[in-house]
Amino acid sequence: MQSKLEVMIFSIFFALLLAATPAEKQLSFANHLFGEGDYFRAITEYKRLLFMSSNPKTQLFAHERIFSSFKGAGRFQDAAAYLDNFNNEQFRNTERGKLYLLMDNTGHARQYFKLVNSDTVRMLVGWSYMLDGDWEYSRQEFLSIPHNSDLSSTAT
Repeated sequence: MQSKLEVMIFSIFFALLLAATPAEKQLSFANHLFGEGDYFRAITEYKRLLFMSSNPKTQLFAHERIFSSFKGAGRFQDAAAYLDNFNNEQFRNTERGKLYLLMDNTGHARQYFKLVNSDTVRMLVGWSYMLDGDWEYSRQEFLSIPHNSDLSSTAT
């Protein structure tokens, strides 16, 4: 037997569900699939969301989740191709570098990382040299991170 609290919570949830727009329902379903690790179905639902919503923030979020779904499914080449949907060149280069790290291609990763100037990328470059067993270059990259950076203690 359900308690009054359970009935009340269900009623509130149901009322909110009815009040949600089709795009909000679509987003909720896509997020559910993504959270469950059902990446291929999530990609389909996020693509539907792109069709349904003209909100730039929602569209950017959907693109990011499609990209993350490809990565989560281990489809790194598809993820790399999908990066063309993003206008931010720094983001594209950083993420391409990360994808190449995931594919154990540290040389290609560093080619993309060299196009970005950030402490995060310096950490990734250092990591890529560690993966290659090149401790001296790795050390140099980690030491190039300024002491006032949030990543300084990690680099040390």
